[in-house]
Amino acid sequence: MEIVKISNIQNSQIFQQKDGFADIPVKGSFTPDPTDRAADPAGYPGKSVWAMLNREEDNTFVILPVRFPLRADGTFEGILPHVPAGGPYTLWCQLGGNDVHGDWERRGECRFHLGVGDLFLIAGQSNSAGYGKTPAYDPTDPDVHLFTNAMDWHIAAHPLNDATRSCHPINAEWAVSGTSPWIRFAATMRRVLGYPIGLLQVSKGDTCMTQWCPPDFPDPLAEKRGLTEQKGELWQLSLDVTAAAGGKIAGVLWYQGCNDADADEWTDIYAARFDRYVTGLREALGQPDLPFYTVQLNKSLSEDPADTAVLHRWATIKELQRNAPRRLPHVYVTASHDQPMSDRIHNNSAANAVIGERTAWLALETEYGRPYFGKAPDLTGAVLSRSTGKLRLTFRDVYGYLVELQHPRPDLQLETPAGVIPSPRILPAGDTLIVPFDPALTRELTAPVTVSYGVSPFGHPALPMDRITGIPALAFYRVPVTLED
Repeated sequence: MEIVKISNIQNSQIFQQKDGFADIPVKGSFTPDPTDRAADPAGYPGKSVWAMLNREEDNTFVILPVRFPLRADGTFEGILPHVPAGGPYTLWCQLGGNDVHGDWERRGECRFHLGVGDLFLIAGQSNSAGYGKTPAYDPTDPDVHLFTNAMDWHIAAHPLNDATRSCHPINAEWAVSGTSPWIRFAATMRRVLGYPIGLLQVSKGDTCMTQWCPPDFPDPLAEKRGLTEQKGELWQLSLDVTAAAGGKIAGVLWYQGCNDADADEWTDIYAARFDRYVTGLREALGQPDLPFYTVQLNKSLSEDPADTAVLHRWATIKELQRNAPRRLPHVYVTASHDQPMSDRIHNNSAANAVIGERTAWLALETEYGRPYFGKAPDLTGAVLSRSTGKLRLTFRDVYGYLVELQHPRPDLQLETPAGVIPSPRILPAGDTLIVPFDPALTRELTAPVTVSYGVSPFGHPALPMDRITGIPALAFYRVPVTLED
């Protein structure tokens, strides 16, 4: 029997909306079946393909039927215009005349569970790909779909970086991964926005900025580390997968940085390379304001506490991540360093659910204008009174007030020309933290004096947080302190 075939749309596909609508391209072909006794021996001159889009919940039309004239070679192409955000929808088509579609014309293929919503690209290394290996409630959502490594669409489920039938094995994990933050992120976005969310997976564990930055960016360690052929490979994959999913996305979900703390040469250019990844991706996609939702590093429990070089690089990466929104518009960062682990470096499943939800709050507040409070408290100033010994730390993005859990050894310290002074305790005061040092240690201090907090790769059991959101302050490293008498 004659069948109208659709060549460019898959079941469960999500199309990127803009201003609440999407124009959906449809391509296909029609070839008469000569074994069909009812076939018109003269062919089908002047015929058209009619496409209909129905809501699956009640079989009502989403838009009126659209006619696509058949070309001489039996192909057709056109647009389903102004399809509203939502779903699931079913696309079905049939052969018909040019004036009106009929109910009993030659049938065509159908596509099921389609949606119009927002697409997010998952990029970065293992904690973005997801290595949570502990139980936690993080269910699938029928309106959250994944564009898999096999380049097909289905309902998203962990592990998102499954390599079965992968079309791009360069991001295949060497072992079965686990849970990531991004199903919870997508489910939260879907619940609030009221339309489907699609995830595009390109992240890979154990990767560095060498692989993510455009390949023309200098890399002092690529040849030494045997990464010459890998330069820019995941940058290109980001572009290829986005193009295959329609070419436009609503944002990038980024969690990366551990590997770039392995060598001074990489740490020193981390900010420049991350910034180039952001600006380059925006340029290539023609989306100059494309949002990037990023996560500041959590912990690395296998480091040697005596290895000051490693600790410095880890802290430096976290500080560069904190300042990314200051360097680039539409880049946002949330905290993770209060969350538990599955192993020495990977967040566990409960932590991933928290991080995903925090990131969704951040996106909803900043880019969608929704009444969610997702920003992490961020240091804006540090002033030390030498005479009283009181250090005053002021934060932005505090919605309620800061809470400090009075741990006897807070994760905060001053670095001075005379050495390091650990903080004895931290006293919260609204959007400010007061750190009282012994005046005998501060009275004669001279610049430069810096303050660091939350940058240890070993984590800390009690971190100051916002009472409204429960989100801890972003870690900061060697921030200059203003000295007052």
